[in-house]
Amino acid sequence: MFRVVAAQEADIPAWCELARQVEPLFGAPMADDPGFARAVGNAIAQGRALCVHGAEGTLLGGLLWSGSDGAYEIGWLAVAAAARHQGVGRALVQGFLAQVPAGEEVRVVTFCEDDPLGAPARAFYQALGFRPGEITRDPHGVRRQIYYLWAGRSSARRFEPMKVLGICGSPHESGNTAYALRHALAWLDQDGFDTQYLSLAGLTIHPCEGCFRCRYGTCVHHDDADPILDQMAACDGLILASPVYMGMVSGQMKLLMDRSVMFRTGGDFGLSGKLGAGIACGGFRNGGQELTLQNMQTFFLQQDMQALSDGPHFSHSGAAVVGQASEDVVGLQTVTNLARRMARALRERQGG
Repeated sequence: MFRVVAAQEADIPAWCELARQVEPLFGAPMADDPGFARAVGNAIAQGRALCVHGAEGTLLGGLLWSGSDGAYEIGWLAVAAAARHQGVGRALVQGFLAQVPAGEEVRVVTFCEDDPLGAPARAFYQALGFRPGEITRDPHGVRRQIYYLWAGRSSARRFEPMKVLGICGSPHESGNTAYALRHALAWLDQDGFDTQYLSLAGLTIHPCEGCFRCRYGTCVHHDDADPILDQMAACDGLILASPVYMGMVSGQMKLLMDRSVMFRTGGDFGLSGKLGAGIACGGFRNGGQELTLQNMQTFFLQQDMQALSDGPHFSHSGAAVVGQASEDVVGLQTVTNLARRMARALRERQGG
């Protein structure tokens, strides 16, 4: 069992020697860089440097962290070569997480899958419950990947009651829109949410007649829309995904949107307060995705739902994918961002 303690100013030379051991992995000189020593000193002064010492006072590992109020980050983590695979790194991360309020987001930037030297680091963070997020680049232009964790989550089962429904409005069961939506739901599923995927492909959904029979509890049509509307009423979060057809959602999606008027005609607004998010897939980067997403945003607002965007770093009206979804790295980053924002918003409702 390793004891994690706050680093002291006297430890700085040992931190520099530890940095020398891991320089090949980080891809940048640190040990002889005065800036690194200053950064360690500043972190120590702020109480944001943790370390583990060996029996003779040697430095076995160190961790630098930053952040507050919902944005915590592991900035640097290293373990001495002689102390690896013994639990030092795990102890440091757990010591850090013990200082983070429950429910807050924690992130770490580590190696991408295409970097074989980073496989141990990725496996380490995933074993601790971190989930891979978007791709970014470090100050030297090297591709890195952000991993996320929500502090205080003892197990995924804690969030199982929260249900996320994804509806694919494409007429193709296995097209790009389906791929993008499944990507979002897979992220949420692995993060502990109860997800369900529904496709409108091949279903029979009659158009709304505008007769307002639904004011009295039932629609004049009884078709494939009925079970979908039931699922919409039961979910906590709703993700709509549609291809761009003439700058708008698909006909299949619009039919379902129109039929969902039954949630509001009686005055009780059955979808009120639920979270809504959209994914749009087009043939070109500027192929109408934002207009299609605005169709979805309008639908959410008409139903008195809370509409989400994909958030930084792109923060448009939702997730926008172009061309072959599986090859659109930027587009899939917006899908991942969208899933992350929904996860965070649902957790906030659940109290952490």
